[in-house]
Amino acid sequence: MIQLSAVCDSHVFMLLFAAGKKPAGNGGKRPMQGTVFAGRIVAGTRQALREIAKGHAKRVYIALDAQERIISEARAAAQAAGVPVEEIGDMAMLGRRCRIAVPCAVAVLTDAEG
Repeated sequence: MIQLSAVCDSHVFMLLFAAGKKPAGNGGKRPMQGTVFAGRIVAGTRQALREIAKGHAKRVYIALDAQERIISEARAAAQAAGVPVEEIGDMAMLGRRCRIAVPCAVAVLTDAEG
């Protein structure tokens, strides 16, 4: 049996999470179901456009309630790079899918090495 007092906090968190217990740090919430990414997510318009220009983007996510200028710029960059675009309902939803605490207009899925 493991003495939990002798194990550091991160190991306790991993043990609790693996056992299906509710860890105190995030209120017991598990990662969002249905959001599986095989790579690295880059959130934010400038960073996303930079990754598209470098050729690292595998897929572009655009929030439909973003400013039209941002939507058209991201679409044009994705089309020029030959990257598929997926539309997301709104910026708040895209932010949640990227696991950030703020709304997001554009995000990209990049290579895993990124």
